Amino acid sequence: AQDYAVLAREESVGIPRTVVAFEAMQVVDIAMGELFCVVATSNGSVFGWGKNDVGQCGTGDRISVGKPKL
Repeated sequence: AQDYAVLAREESVGIPRTVVAFEAMQVVDIAMGELFCVVATSNGSVFGWGKNDVGQCGTGDRISVGKPKL
């Protein structure tokens, strides 16, 4: 999973950590697949990242995303 940056972090972690990109936001929903994540915030923004070979990150393309992308 690290190959697709599912944790949105550059280093490997063994315990839960804050995703820095969302420190100043209120996350209201999270969806995760095996190699991707999608997050919705309280202001209605949706971010996706990870493996994106079939568009599962919702970014409008099929390019894998290393960090949360609006």
